[in-house]
Amino acid sequence: MTIQRLTNQHEEIFEERYKPQILTKLSHRTTNGKLKIPLYKLNKEQDSVFRIIENTIKYKESKSCLILGSRGVGKTTMLSNSLIDIQNLYENQYITIKLNGGFQDDDGSAIREIARQLDWFLMSHGLTQEIMLEVGSTSGIMARIMKVIDPSLNDEDDDNIEKEGWKELMKAIKLLRRYAIVIIIDEFEKFTGNSKQTLLYNLFDVAQSSNSVSLKDNEIGLKSAICVIGVTCKTTVREQLEKRVKSRFSQRIIQINKVKTLDEFCELCFHLLKIDSIGNDKVEKQVVNTYNERIKQLINQDGSELRKLIVKNFYTVKDIRSMKNSLKPFIFNFILDYKENDDEDINDKLLTNLPKHSDNNSSFKLLHSLSELELKLLICCARVCYKTNLDTINFGVVYEEFVQQSKHERQGLNNRLHTVGKVELKEAGWRGREVAKVAWEQLIMKGLLCGGGAGALVGAPGGRGGEGGQVQCDLGLAEVAVHFTGENEFGNFGWVSQWCKL
Repeated sequence: MTIQRLTNQHEEIFEERYKPQILTKLSHRTTNGKLKIPLYKLNKEQDSVFRIIENTIKYKESKSCLILGSRGVGKTTMLSNSLIDIQNLYENQYITIKLNGGFQDDDGSAIREIARQLDWFLMSHGLTQEIMLEVGSTSGIMARIMKVIDPSLNDEDDDNIEKEGWKELMKAIKLLRRYAIVIIIDEFEKFTGNSKQTLLYNLFDVAQSSNSVSLKDNEIGLKSAICVIGVTCKTTVREQLEKRVKSRFSQRIIQINKVKTLDEFCELCFHLLKIDSIGNDKVEKQVVNTYNERIKQLINQDGSELRKLIVKNFYTVKDIRSMKNSLKPFIFNFILDYKENDDEDINDKLLTNLPKHSDNNSSFKLLHSLSELELKLLICCARVCYKTNLDTINFGVVYEEFVQQSKHERQGLNNRLHTVGKVELKEAGWRGREVAKVAWEQLIMKGLLCGGGAGALVGAPGGRGGEGGQVQCDLGLAEVAVHFTGENEFGNFGWVSQWCKL
């Protein structure tokens, strides 16, 4: 294919306008609610989410649904795109409340987070200068939230609402009645772990009942319309709901699957790398067309380094997040104007010249020197970062992940040993929290956890809640798994592959 030679003007346009746009698409931080990211073959699912939220806002229909799919398939991005479309059409007509099971891991903290976000909304509208909902006990906070969302409730906990605060509460009811409330629950499965599932029951119950009601004293006719959207990776989460909770769930489920063929995966990668928007200027059109043609040629050309990278990812981890990380340096160093007399595209050579992480990352040399507890904590750090898309983490969140993984490991071993005498493994004594804190500090001192400084140590005075400050994990989950590839299942590091699986 003969491509017309480009000038310095073309190169400047590509560097200043289009290269940052492509790097943004490859970034994990694409769901900030400001930038809409096109997704590959998810228009139908995205339209379904949009209609559910739109009906709640436009027709005051309370809804509930679940979005299921593996990590990295685009669930959160799809939901963010729908909210951007909603914002453009129905600005200042709805409130968005976001919860995450990785942070609000029980009903109490989730209820307080809902109250905090509602308080922020009320204060931003000048209704009150003080916190009104997030005060008192959890039961009192829940009573006020439900009274604000559904004024028709004859709650037995009305005594929790002080008489002097009743007027302020009625003002909040009148204000919120004009807005639809969209509640998004990420890591939805974390809220199905407790026996009562009180929070889910109350939210689904309000979402199910959509009848118009009125209060005698204040003549408030309609309650706030509410839309509850759960996002989870667990396909069996509906079976984990209690009977009373499941009966109030509307049974709307949106399933998102990974691509199944190599051709589809190549199309997905091209979708990530291509430039979507084309300007009206002739020069800009030429830049976009040249770049898109060159990328498509490299992806489809057998033997090209870019295609090798895509094929390797597809037949090993099939992880689009890992693919994005691999493509970032390729795009960052991409040269639009290359010489035509080169035997091959100079951009394809960039992939061979890029340094391999395993060769230059000194952290890999330390992995085999770690104790089992230290290595498990390090893997849990990578698991938390992968699940939450966060750059910094703390000891408390990682330790909760460690406890959960240890329980799964012990349960699997008990199942194996069940047929040879019903041997039951008890929890090892070294898995206590205090011992884990020592191992955590060892990881910081060895440089495997960085960026926290002195405050990152668990016992540091500046640590939040006595659990230390925020740190960054130097290694990714896939990198640790690849480093221990080939280890015997019953060897010293045979358990690593299981811990690295999500």
